Amino acid sequence: MSLKFIRVFVSSLRQHLPRQNNLLSGFQIRTITAMEVAPVDKKDNLVQDKNRTRYKRRRQWDDRKENGESQEKKTCDKPFERIKRKKMAMLLGYCGVDYYGMQRNPGVPTIEEDLLKALYEAKYITEDDFNNQQNAQFQRSSRTDKGVSAARQVVTYSYTLPTYVFESNVASEDERKAYRITSQKIDQVNEVLGYYKGTKSYHNFTEKKHFQDPSSLRYMMSFVLERVFMESEMEFAELLVKGQSFMLHQIRKMIGLMIAVVRGHTDISTLEKSFGKEKVMIPTAPGLGLVLDK
Repeated sequence: MSLKFIRVFVSSLRQHLPRQNNLLSGFQIRTITAMEVAPVDKKDNLVQDKNRTRYKRRRQWDDRKENGESQEKKTCDKPFERIKRKKMAMLLGYCGVDYYGMQRNPGVPTIEEDLLKALYEAKYITEDDFNNQQNAQFQRSSRTDKGVSAARQVVTYSYTLPTYVFESNVASEDERKAYRITSQKIDQVNEVLGYYKGTKSYHNFTEKKHFQDPSSLRYMMSFVLERVFMESEMEFAELLVKGQSFMLHQIRKMIGLMIAVVRGHTDISTLEKSFGKEKVMIPTAPGLGLVLDK
C-alpha cells in the first residue's frame, strides 16, 4: 500500500508542476542601444573664459581712470609710530585690603587691574595691551587671595597672628592682651610646623585636587615661628614658610590645621592623614595676616 501511494503522489506532482520550457518562454530579452554623445571642445570654452576675464580687467582699469585714481601710493592719514618693546621686571608692594586678590578679575577691584591701568595712563603699554595683557607678554611671579597684602611681589611667605590663638582657654579681651607665649608652646608650634617640610601631596590643602594629581606635590624648605613681638599692647608671632611653589589656600590651611593641633582640637595623626589618599576637611586661617615676603 505504501509503494502504490508514493507512485500516485509522484505522478500528481508531475501533472501540476510547470515545465522548464514554459518557464523560459515567459522571459523576453531586450537590447538597449547606447546614445551617442557629441564631443565637446574644451578649448573653445577656455578661450571664451580668458577673453571674458581680460574684458573685465580692462573695464576695471577704465573705471579707475575715470574716477581720477592714479598708480601713486596712498599715504596714511595718521603717521605710523613704531613702538620698541622691552622686557622689564617690576618689584612692587601693596595693601590687599578692599581688593579681591592679585590676579585680574573683571567686575571686581584687583591689584593687577589698577597696575595695568597705571601703566596705560603712563603710556608704558598700549590700549590693546591693556585690554588684552597677553599681547604684552604680561606674567606674574605669583598671586595672592582676597585681602592678602604683599611686601615684595616677586617665594617666601610670612603670616602674622596674635599668640593667644594658640591657647583655647583665652576668651576675654583682657586675657588676650595679658597672654604671653611660653617657650614650650613655641617648641610645640615648631614641632607641628616641621611636619610640612619636604615633598608632600597637598591635595587636601587646596581646591579641586586629588591625591594622584602630580601638581599636588609641593616642596617645603622650611616652616618656623620666626619671631615674637609686641604691638598695641598685644603679643604677636610671625610664621615664616619657604617653598618652591604654593597653591590656592595652601598656606592658610597649613596654618589652620597647625593651630587646631596646638589648641588640642585634633591630634598630629590628622595632619599625617591629610597627606594621604583620604579626604580631610581642614580649617582655613584668615587671609589678613598672610604677606608675600620675598
